[in-house]
Amino acid sequence: MYASHRIRRILPALVALPLALGAATLGPASADAKPTIGPNVSPTMFTGKHGTGCRYEVTVVVSDPVAPVQLLMVDHRGRVLDRLVTRNERRTDAKRVVEGYWVPRHTGMIHAVAVQNGIRKVGKPFPVTPGYHNGSLCFGL
Repeated sequence: MYASHRIRRILPALVALPLALGAATLGPASADAKPTIGPNVSPTMFTGKHGTGCRYEVTVVVSDPVAPVQLLMVDHRGRVLDRLVTRNERRTDAKRVVEGYWVPRHTGMIHAVAVQNGIRKVGKPFPVTPGYHNGSLCFGL
């Protein structure tokens, strides 16, 4: 077995361990906590396609006000392309809106995925094409 195959088999466990330990130190979370409204990527201009190198906002509404949330960008094969840093959490009575910025680096059909308490919510797939940049204007070709 090649070393790269061993790494692919071991790496998910190594990534999951700190996440599990981090979740355990945060204390108990609500059993029904989950993403309630799927992840949404900000709309595009002109072409309806997201462009590489352009900056987009990804938002998700979750039900637990304290449980950590992960925002992921996943390709059509299920590979995680980007893990977004969440920020600007807006809270209402029973819900929380979590946001993160995303700059696509890969082309193809992409899904936004939100994970809270091990429950995944997958958004609709959308195309990412090479981006066109002209000053403050950016869109997919």
